[in-house]
Amino acid sequence: MILDDAASAAQVEPLLPASKDCLVLVTSRRRLPDLDGASPLPLNTFPPLQAADLFIRVSRRTPTASDRSAVTQAVELCGHLPLAITLLAGRLAHHQAWNIKEFADEFATAQDRLAELEA
Repeated sequence: MILDDAASAAQVEPLLPASKDCLVLVTSRRRLPDLDGASPLPLNTFPPLQAADLFIRVSRRTPTASDRSAVTQAVELCGHLPLAITLLAGRLAHHQAWNIKEFADEFATAQDRLAELEA
């Protein structure tokens, strides 16, 4: 069973199966130290090349050589976080007429980058 984006142990505990034979994967943006029997597995951000590859794949683009630096800039501004990269690249994917470099430049100069990532 997968429980995604849990806010607290109290939110998860009523959903846990009674059987010890069932594996439960809980994802959370917070540590859940009071979740009995849980083994935390912290995840790192993506390395720069993997982050750029994710951006390219999700945006459904084939970047030119000059676009590569724009992609690098965009994923750096996303902190190499997979969710942020996916949201930003997904936005670009839905606007095929948009230019990668101009899109990355607009994101870099945005007053509220977090708002730019809204799905």
